[in-house]
Amino acid sequence: MKGRENCTNDVYFNNCIKLIHNIFQKFLDVDSINYKIELEKTLEEIGFCFNLDRIFIYYFSKDPTFMQMECQWNRKEVNPKRKIQEEEAVYTLPWLIREIKNNDFVAINNTEELPNEAIFESETFRKEGIKALLILPLKNKNKLIGFVGYESLSKPITWEEHLIKILTDISRAFSYARIRITNEKTYKAIIDGQAILLNNSKSQIWALSNITSYATVNEAHAKFFGKKKDDLEYQDLYDIFDIDTANKLAEINWDLFQNNEPSEKELEIKNWKGENRLLKIKSKPQRDEVGNIKYLICTAEDITEQRLSEIELYKAKEQAESANIAKSQFLANMSHEIRTPMNGIFGFLELLQSTNLSLEQKEFICEAKSASEILLHIINDILDFSKIEAKKLTMEKIEFNLRSIIENSVSLFAPKATEKGIELHSMIVSDVPEEVIGDPSRLRQILNNLISNAVKFTENGEILVTVDYLEEENEIGLLNFEVKDTGIGIRKEEITNLFQSFTQADASTTRKYGGTGLGLAISSELVKMMGGEISVKSTLGEGSIFKFNVRLKIAKRASEQKNMFEMFDDINILIVDDNYNNRKIVSSYLQGTGLNIFEAEDSTSALTTILSNVNTKNKISVAIIDYQMPDMNGYQLVATLKTIPFVNDIKLVLLNRAMQRENGKDVKEHGFSSYLTKPVKRDDLLNCIATVLGLKKEEKQEQEVTTKI
Repeated sequence: MKGRENCTNDVYFNNCIKLIHNIFQKFLDVDSINYKIELEKTLEEIGFCFNLDRIFIYYFSKDPTFMQMECQWNRKEVNPKRKIQEEEAVYTLPWLIREIKNNDFVAINNTEELPNEAIFESETFRKEGIKALLILPLKNKNKLIGFVGYESLSKPITWEEHLIKILTDISRAFSYARIRITNEKTYKAIIDGQAILLNNSKSQIWALSNITSYATVNEAHAKFFGKKKDDLEYQDLYDIFDIDTANKLAEINWDLFQNNEPSEKELEIKNWKGENRLLKIKSKPQRDEVGNIKYLICTAEDITEQRLSEIELYKAKEQAESANIAKSQFLANMSHEIRTPMNGIFGFLELLQSTNLSLEQKEFICEAKSASEILLHIINDILDFSKIEAKKLTMEKIEFNLRSIIENSVSLFAPKATEKGIELHSMIVSDVPEEVIGDPSRLRQILNNLISNAVKFTENGEILVTVDYLEEENEIGLLNFEVKDTGIGIRKEEITNLFQSFTQADASTTRKYGGTGLGLAISSELVKMMGGEISVKSTLGEGSIFKFNVRLKIAKRASEQKNMFEMFDDINILIVDDNYNNRKIVSSYLQGTGLNIFEAEDSTSALTTILSNVNTKNKISVAIIDYQMPDMNGYQLVATLKTIPFVNDIKLVLLNRAMQRENGKDVKEHGFSSYLTKPVKRDDLLNCIATVLGLKKEEKQEQEVTTKI
């Protein structure tokens, strides 16, 4: 008996699932024509499936105090809910409407048990003979738009939870279908209204039912051929036009239908005046329910005058491009012709310099070489600029060491900066990739331009070049560069023109400092070609900050040099330098190496640090000491240390400027183990420390590298 009951339940459950599926499938596809018919059939299926007597659907009117029945169903032996479907006042059922608005459903198992406040409802249910009632709200975006009622007139019913859930799901299908059909009707009304606008449009619009037959046209299309709408609508092309016009239209219609998708064509055809006009025709197929083209909707613009203007513009553009190419070729050829003899001049100056000359003659040759270098730099700028203008400049894609390019560019200007008494630093963050793929010569050119300008326009203070990195997708690195100086600065109103060709801050700057004014313009274009941007911030009299970024593919990530770093574990190192930036740069290069880093801003602080830690675990093993400090220089500090017996074992490294380069013998005579030249390079710094600590063999070649930083 129990097995039969389970079987019956399974059949009932499967029937419910099938019913819900069929209803949802039906109301996904239902249209406005058969909507009411399908709705009535569905209510009948629900009634028989769940043994109900009557089902009805109400929707609220535009005035929400009224409602109207959309559809109803009842058994043959049961009277319909309403014989006449018309608007009804909502206030006749106040308790019920309030419950519908505030709850997900209203389930009345027995109408004899209604609450006292349901006075009007009790009377209505008694008159209609309703024994049990389930009301489910219909909503659109959580707004109540109507409700579905399920009634039993024969007996009370206990509305079980699973039944309420099934009928709730079905109710959603009702509301979704109603909303969709209502929207479609609204859309159709809008389309009908737009017909007025289309007929007054200057653009030609028409619809084709096949290759040679019009369905409809607007006034502009008919007027183009000197006809009326009625002359064209539902007519064959060959019945309307002469044979040539009909053939042309049929041919282009064939192409548009064959494309079977939105298309665009140009057609030259005579108008009613006999003038040849060029039309740009755009078409879009409108399909029926099975996907076949029902209509081809076409629009056309008369582009005759536009095309004539384009032809004239194209001719002018060709002439301008020819002139531009000729100019660029002339510049490139002239640059080549000038550079070739310049190289000869350099060669002969070198030969002449190696001969026996007087002191005055040697000075003349130095001046001639200097002037030649300046001229060659100008020629190279002009050559690059002409290539950029002619779109002939190409970027290489080769693998190169990024840190070397940056450090070598900075080192190139170190002697000039030292000569002017300027501190030149570079800081490259530790995670900047070692090897990248790009154009190293062009990246070096950008850096050289910016650093050269910083040195040129800075009389005192310092210049700091910093590089950091942000990885993007697909192994592409965004490299951020910053060149900061304490130079003359730039006026705010002049910054906007700074990256334009042949531009400097003002004419007096050009006269005082020289240059073509092309360097920043070329740099800006090179940065764009590398997928980046360049910008500047500056305050007159206080200095400038030039920033740029480039995108380069990562070939090899930053090496951690694990073997060397393991040897550095628990070794204490002291950095002595009065320049804050210099201390931080050296310190940053030593981060993550295992070294314990201490800093001192002058000789007094250095002595204090060394002496206070002499008998602790923080005893200093290596001291990197700047030569030029305000209280005492590096030699004087070392001389003081040598008088203290219990600190004689500290390994000392001298930090010097480029113009203060000394040989290894002199450095060792003053008590130093080695020396480095600013701006410091990270790899040379680490190799130097490893060498003085005896962790790495000191070879002649390595020593030369260490002392030529």
